[in-house]
Amino acid sequence: AMNTPQEISDEIKDLSLEELRNRWAQAWGLKPHKYIRRNMLEKSLAFKIRELNGQGLTRLQQAKLDQLVKMYNR
Repeated sequence: AMNTPQEISDEIKDLSLEELRNRWAQAWGLKPHKYIRRNMLEKSLAFKIRELNGQGLTRLQQAKLDQLVKMYNR
């Protein structure tokens, strides 16, 4: 059964900080910076899990995000 975003978030909130950092590292394939706040780790891990489950951004959302990032990085 596919977990809902809420179930994913609840599961992540129950992790210890060490477990959270380990899960984040597995999902993203890199170690999280030691100063990333727990809230940001939780949100980005939840996003990555949804993406890996095929519940990521639509093509249009991704295109808009890419556009915003380009504008922001000027």
